[in-house]
Order: sequence, then structure tokens, then C-alpha cells
Amino acid sequence: MKRRNDYHQIIAETLQDIAASNRAERVKHLQSAALAELEMTLNRYTGLGYGPALLLTIAIKKSQWILEAAH
Repeated sequence: MKRRNDYHQIIAETLQDIAASNRAERVKHLQSAALAELEMTLNRYTGLGYGPALLLTIAIKKSQWILEAAH
């Protein structure tokens, strides 16, 4: 696995995974929307001074949950 050290990179990789999946377009759209919301939240946390390690951990865990969502 590549070393990932930026939550923007995690989100971009997750978007690629969503696009490449065989899921219904509706599910892909919902997953993409959830990722956009996650990124906005992480951007807000950055502005509040949250540390990069915490932001990365949140991004990894939430992205996994979003990918696992089935409907």
C-alpha cells in the first residue's frame, strides 16, 4: 500500500474506487456525495487547528465506511 499522508489524497483514491466499482449509479452518487461532505468537514477541522494525523485517521476510517455502504 502506498504511504498516504494527506486526507485529500485519501478522498481522491476513494473516489477512484467508487468510479471503478460495479455498484448501481445511485449508490455511486450517494457515496460521492458522502465523500464531498467528509471533505468539507475535514476542511473545517483543519481551520479549527486539528492535527494532520487526526485528520488522516478520520479520512481513512470514514472513507472505508463510505465504500462499504451498500444502499
